[in-house]
Amino acid sequence: VRLARRQANHHIRQVAAVLTYGARKYGEWNWKSVRDARGRYLSASFRHVWAWAGGEELDPESGLPHLAHAVASLMFIMSGELDSEMKDS
Repeated sequence: VRLARRQANHHIRQVAAVLTYGARKYGEWNWKSVRDARGRYLSASFRHVWAWAGGEELDPESGLPHLAHAVASLMFIMSGELDSEMKDS
């Protein structure tokens, strides 16, 4: 159980690092005002998963794990689904 918690904490920190990177690059709440957010974040998550599946562990621009980027994109979609705040036009 302790190992699982440590691993989960490590992964959560990686996703948090991606969120911080994005906030610095695009603005803190910019993800809520992206046009066609669902489509764009779904595409982004796929791109990161495919890069990882192709053997590339880290995103070359951010230096952070592709899977953490994919999780962050999926979190944005989940948030939009729950909050109905994302623009789909």
